Amino acid sequence: MDALRAEAKRVVEAAPEWDRRFFVVQVQEATERAMQVRILLSAGDAGQLWDLRCRVRENVITFLARETHCLPMVRTNTPGTDSAPIIDRP
Repeated sequence: MDALRAEAKRVVEAAPEWDRRFFVVQVQEATERAMQVRILLSAGDAGQLWDLRCRVRENVITFLARETHCLPMVRTNTPGTDSAPIIDRP
């Protein structure tokens, strides 16, 4: 969580949309298989808040994929083929 919080903070502090009023990262739920994290922040208006939320979400997902390899893998088989499963990581 420390690394995730630090990355989210780095992204928010560099974002021009952030109005510097509010920022927090919280674990909303945790089970033996998954953890749901909530990042709350503020911006000057609804449009800026939307852009900021998208920016933070995209950067945090990229960070998690690159640094932690914690994102789920999707395995698929194409019907009618004998090929091995395709493993895709977001």
